[in-house]
Amino acid sequence: MFRNLILELADVFHVIAPDMIGYGKSSMPTVDEFEYTFVHQTQIIEQFTEKLGLDQYTLYVMDYGGPVGFRLFENNPEKVQGFVIQNANAYDEGLEVFWDDWKVWWNDPTPENESKLHYLVAPETTQWQYQFGMRNPDAVDPSNWITDQAGLDRPGNVAI
Repeated sequence: MFRNLILELADVFHVIAPDMIGYGKSSMPTVDEFEYTFVHQTQIIEQFTEKLGLDQYTLYVMDYGGPVGFRLFENNPEKVQGFVIQNANAYDEGLEVFWDDWKVWWNDPTPENESKLHYLVAPETTQWQYQFGMRNPDAVDPSNWITDQAGLDRPGNVAI
């Protein structure tokens, strides 16, 4: 998703783009082997920045990266010089209708409630994310959602 943006930013900035565990091209331990929480993902990214010796940085956060980035800031505000925020929520009021099924599952994590979320990794949903709201949806290269879908179709991903 960010391959073109990273190239544009790299002319001016030192860009570091880690994947969170279970996303992108990262390792993908099962839910029995790894705690998929924002707190745990934050701890890993925090250790990563320390290992690289990053004393100050600006965070570009999107979607699930928002709660991780906000926690990085909460833990070490002196390190975060700024944010670029895209589609990342920082408050409960921002979790609108789209999140209703998630809220039900968070409060009652039954297999039935979980199954209501499986559409999120369906090929139609992945394609929709690239084309929804576009003036000319056919202008979007299908390799975008095909590549993303290959990651979403990895065994065990639905549980993550």
